[in-house]
Amino acid sequence: MYEARGVPDGPDDGTLAPGAVAASLPFAPELVIDTLRDLVRAYPSLRSEYGLRASLNPTFGDWVSPLNYGLDLGPIVMMIENHRTGLPWNLMRRCPYIWRGLRQAGFAGGWLKSEREPQCPRAVEGRWRERGTPFSKLSEAATRCERSQKHSTASMLAARIHSYGDPTGIKIGQAPRPEPGRGQVLVRVKAAGVNPLDWMIAEGKARSWLDHLLPLTLGWELAGIVEKLGAEVKRLKPGDEVFGMINLSGDGADAEFAVGDENVFAIKPRTLDFHTAAAVPIGALTAHQALFDAAELRAGQTVLIHAAAGGVGSMAVQLAKAHGARVIGTASGAEHINLIQKLGCDEAIDYQATRFENHIRDVDVVLDPVSADSQKRSFEVLKKGGILVALTEEPRQDLAREKGVRATMIGVKPDGQRLTEIAKIVDDGKLRPLIQVVLPLTQAKEALELSRSRHAGGKIVLTI
Repeated sequence: MYEARGVPDGPDDGTLAPGAVAASLPFAPELVIDTLRDLVRAYPSLRSEYGLRASLNPTFGDWVSPLNYGLDLGPIVMMIENHRTGLPWNLMRRCPYIWRGLRQAGFAGGWLKSEREPQCPRAVEGRWRERGTPFSKLSEAATRCERSQKHSTASMLAARIHSYGDPTGIKIGQAPRPEPGRGQVLVRVKAAGVNPLDWMIAEGKARSWLDHLLPLTLGWELAGIVEKLGAEVKRLKPGDEVFGMINLSGDGADAEFAVGDENVFAIKPRTLDFHTAAAVPIGALTAHQALFDAAELRAGQTVLIHAAAGGVGSMAVQLAKAHGARVIGTASGAEHINLIQKLGCDEAIDYQATRFENHIRDVDVVLDPVSADSQKRSFEVLKKGGILVALTEEPRQDLAREKGVRATMIGVKPDGQRLTEIAKIVDDGKLRPLIQVVLPLTQAKEALELSRSRHAGGKIVLTI
């Protein structure tokens, strides 16, 4: 820490980012994460509802910035997020100025050659306005009427939020119909899946890592029919029935039309109708990436899946069984226990009646969509060298090292090629989504309320 030379929020307030002390460490994510965790324990006010705040300064009585991160914390946040989710990489490859800078510095080949170079965003009155770029934050001061809209005379019905805070404040109304850009396709949406991520974004809990413009259309998984192609689209064609997870940085699919990169879509499984297919992408991709990318699950290994009756858990049970693993699942109540047994669990544990750590040992992989108390107890059942993969809360690396195991956290990424593999598993009869209710788009508010209640026993789907 150092003495402040200014005042809070001033031009030079002398604040120090909570990650600055970690900046001198080697770029080893586990060291940085542990250091940041210790800082949060020492200064609990560093936590915000969105993650870590930007800076603190004991000179001002442990004054903490109201922001979520600043330039001083940025490199640390970027390094951790790149390791965890690949978010900075996705942003970087969409920034034309980074491309130009690297080329002017003499770099060539690699992804500069294999990836498609982004176009420069349009500038209007000094504001960068293109949505979905790292510069879109600068356009928030623009009024709605100033924003550039392609073909603004074309409209569609959409479920959108106009402010953060109350996810039930979603409004159904007319919105500009999007147009596909280079490498993108316009899809006529037939059905869209509802996920906890929808109401978390609506509440503003993802604002530290997702930079959206309002109003915002919710829903990022869908099934529908390709309506129109952008330039350089090579694989898909109009009329193709597709499903996919579109990029979280832009508008979602709770609308009559949605736009997404061609590479996030796959041909819809022939054995599923649209509303069932729309329930697949996010849950299946999350489970697949957690089990086979992060954990490298192999046939013959044992995996413990918490919340096995949930959207991700139910997919994980079926995918692990299809891969030849032994599956142990936890759920609550006789109905859910019976359900996960039908899905393929070799052993089903009612966590309300039994402490799972008293009954199982030597597990190779733990998939934990729940975290909190279940995460800490899960370290007890892993064999030496095993791995815990968390989905909602960063696991404690000190506990992992103490037990001689590994632990990581992942965030789901859109992946059309992976969905093609998943579609084959579906058509082979080895994977089916659990659907609780199908509602029309006009009941998007009710769908969000049900998802937020956490009492959904399966996937919620909106039809358009």
